[in-house]
Amino acid sequence: MQCELSAESALDPALTACELDRDCVIVELGKCDACNGGFSVAVNRDSEEEVRKKYSQRSPFGYACTAMGCVSGPAVCDAGTCGVGAIEETGAP
Repeated sequence: MQCELSAESALDPALTACELDRDCVIVELGKCDACNGGFSVAVNRDSEEEVRKKYSQRSPFGYACTAMGCVSGPAVCDAGTCGVGAIEETGAP
């Protein structure tokens, strides 16, 4: 049985603990990706599979999602907790 998790819900702090940015990864959990009505969370790289198994809302039967593209911020370690960082402006048009 999968647990419900919304973007606002807090994950167990052990799943998001980090020391460096490279300890963290972005995990898509909604029925669709974060650009198309779903959501994503940042977790410790070693917890990625556990988080996917426990909280993923994806269906093995497929789900109709929009196909809009967007850019997500990078996974970062902020004060010992994984999070989603700001998108950096490149200055390119």
